[in-house]
Amino acid sequence: MPKSGFGDLLSRIFNSIFTGVLPDGSQRIRHNRLLKVAVFEEKHTSGEIHYHFIMLADDTWCFVPLVRALWAEKICVDMSSSHDYYWTSFVYLTVPGAGPGDKTEADLDASPWLSTGHPSVKDMIADIPRGARAVDKERIRRFLQVQTGVQSAANVALTDKDFAAHVVSKGLNSVLALQAWVGSSRVQLCQNPQALSQADHMTLIGVEAYMYKHQADISRRVQFALDAAGAPELFALKMPVRGTWLCKLRPRSRVCARVNGKPSLTICSLNSCRRIQLMGCLMRSQLLMR
Repeated sequence: MPKSGFGDLLSRIFNSIFTGVLPDGSQRIRHNRLLKVAVFEEKHTSGEIHYHFIMLADDTWCFVPLVRALWAEKICVDMSSSHDYYWTSFVYLTVPGAGPGDKTEADLDASPWLSTGHPSVKDMIADIPRGARAVDKERIRRFLQVQTGVQSAANVALTDKDFAAHVVSKGLNSVLALQAWVGSSRVQLCQNPQALSQADHMTLIGVEAYMYKHQADISRRVQFALDAAGAPELFALKMPVRGTWLCKLRPRSRVCARVNGKPSLTICSLNSCRRIQLMGCLMRSQLLMR
């Protein structure tokens, strides 16, 4: 089923459920109205296609009747109400993420199906609602700056966490490396406006703004990002090594082996063995029998 067909089906089912009549012929007490619907196509790594859709109604509603109606059409859906606004859902499906592992331009549907009267993608995301998170506002400003080429007077810097993630992922192990990456990327854009992907261009805007915003202590921030990324490995190296050895015992006797001509306990890996915890970096156990 194409996106347009699925979108029309959603609208038809919604209107039949919330503006129809009861089985006894009486009118519903509450009439609801569908304001906006958008359907986005996304591909699995296997190449199979699935849809994301978002809906905005005039009043609160329960999605169970809609799920049942879609199930009757042999369509299985998983509903979610985790987003605060229709706008945040729309942004999630249309704007690349700020982190290295977030959705990229290639993951997003550039031409979603929109219901009649729905604002365009650009107009929809530019209409930032009151109460939206600062991180979402900054992300949208970076996106619109890439789209229009007009620099925003408001803050477009990345968050501390996203900046640190890019420092590590791009191997920017010093302030000089950071400045060189920003400068060389800007040169590429001057020579060829299409040199960077949309996501990389947004990253450049955010990293550059962050660098100038925190120039007084940018060295400390870069070093903190590198230290935080390398902390697990460094912590593991500083921890004392625990050696776990298993000793196989038979009833009424201990199984012995010879190590350098001397008897020692046999090391094994059976579940029924007695566990002996040895501290330190022991490479061999030579427990002499008396």
